[in-house]
Amino acid sequence: MLRHKFYTVLTGARRKKKLDALLGKYQVQPVGWGYIDAIVTMDNIEGFIEELTALKIRITTLTWWCHYDSCHVDEPHGGGGPHSWYYDGWFSEMYHIPVKLFSDNSEVLPYIRVHLGQAPEIPDCCVPGLWLKVPKRWHNQCELNEG
Repeated sequence: MLRHKFYTVLTGARRKKKLDALLGKYQVQPVGWGYIDAIVTMDNIEGFIEELTALKIRITTLTWWCHYDSCHVDEPHGGGGPHSWYYDGWFSEMYHIPVKLFSDNSEVLPYIRVHLGQAPEIPDCCVPGLWLKVPKRWHNQCELNEG
């Protein structure tokens, strides 16, 4: 039993390290110290989802964020949010758009492709924020590196 628990912890630590590396590789910005609202651009989302799936990390929820530098309005859509670490501008949470729940990672890209820029409430300047199902005790390394 003790050996199994050690192996589980070790495997979990390796998965977390790989996940943190993916955040940098795909320029994903989690909001806060966890792994929810992991904001990712459309240029990087497909590879990010593929590698999450390979790590057996499930996407449970999607929220939408306005990337303010990419929209053509005087003020950002949404209710505010963090400055982007990787791109010009900042992100503003589109809290008025209902969240979307998923039971499998394969559902995420088709949903985004159908709704982004097609539904009036989801303008082209939006990017997805993905909620990743990981142990609650996991904290991303991004916030630690920013301080």
